Amino acid sequence: MAFALPLVVFMLALCTREIYSCQNGWESYDGHCYFMGDTKVTWAVASAICKSYNAHLAMIPNAHVDNFLRQLATRFSYGHKEMIHFWLDGSDSVIEGDWIWTESGQRLAYTNWNPGEPSNSEGSIDDCLVLHSQMSFRWDDIPCLYKARFICEAGGHWTTFG
Repeated sequence: MAFALPLVVFMLALCTREIYSCQNGWESYDGHCYFMGDTKVTWAVASAICKSYNAHLAMIPNAHVDNFLRQLATRFSYGHKEMIHFWLDGSDSVIEGDWIWTESGQRLAYTNWNPGEPSNSEGSIDDCLVLHSQMSFRWDDIPCLYKARFICEAGGHWTTFG
């Protein structure tokens, strides 16, 4: 019984650290912090904005993070009538069809493309990755010069992709 109180205090401290580790306006999940940018900008500008926060565009290494970000995007877009896209860190701009997370340089081991994607539709160069509202926030490839909202990620680096 003498060990129970210190253990409870230690566990509360760990939980409190996790809950309060993100800046105001950022959402915490699994040791990372996420920010939903409401400004519509190109992929490069979104990436620069995230870097100004000491962050990067969000990477999705697994279904758990994907589900969390899809829920966050759904909640964020509630009440919006227009189509909404959120930039992520993925791109195939270096080698067409070879999708990587630009922050880590690692290939996308986990994906959640909407059926028929990535498509490079309409002869355009669709080199950047978004969550797409009309696709239940599954993944889509669109031109990097398109203006979309974005998701920044800060915190520890993912050590496994898959």
